[in-house]
Amino acid sequence: MRSILLHALLMYVLCSGCSKVGSSSPASTEVISLHPVFHTPITASAAARPAAQVDVIDASEAWFFTAELYLAVQSSRFPQDTWVLLPINRGDFEGCMKRFIQLPFEVTDGDTLVFNLLDDDELTSAQETLIVNACRASGYCVVVAGAAYSGGSAQLIAPVAMTVADVLGEAIIDDFHFQRFENLGTAEFTAVLPLPANPRESNKLTLLDDSNYARVQLRLYGPRVPLVLQPSPESDPVNDHE
Repeated sequence: MRSILLHALLMYVLCSGCSKVGSSSPASTEVISLHPVFHTPITASAAARPAAQVDVIDASEAWFFTAELYLAVQSSRFPQDTWVLLPINRGDFEGCMKRFIQLPFEVTDGDTLVFNLLDDDELTSAQETLIVNACRASGYCVVVAGAAYSGGSAQLIAPVAMTVADVLGEAIIDDFHFQRFENLGTAEFTAVLPLPANPRESNKLTLLDDSNYARVQLRLYGPRVPLVLQPSPESDPVNDHE
């Protein structure tokens, strides 16, 4: 009888221990909240925030001129009037043919990202300066309901119990419309987690215009630690974050 009781107690302890291990999950995969601006989940996992290696293939425009390239990004989870805007060859990145950037929102399986390559033809010099300066710290700004906001605040990546107004702050441009840009290419990407740890493991995503001409290619990945913006063309976050 004693052996039977001891055996039952042992099985209870073993089963209890297995159940505890099996039911636990890494904290980084648990949804803490939803982002008030992007409506995307927040898990505080760096690998869930897509990064992009941006390769400029051709930035020429009208023979001897250079296009002012911007990348507009939207997720299928975003509100319809919300975008992330990245200067590609403007400001600190003028003349660069390659750059790295990590986006300020997370993705989950099945999320679709849309990328539009835009050429600035109508922004005033003052407006472009405002956008470039707003993107200097983080590499991007946010466009919501026809207004542009700086992306440099830490609250944008991990807002905690904050409203949209608290996260965005004051608009840098109140009247901002994508109709003023020329579209030079589009591509879609469907997220499958885990994302590749570095760009070498990811497939090329080519942005094509109406004639299937490519000016920019992307490699999307999920760095295991957050990227630090390094505007120098010689910087290579790949080696630091594999």
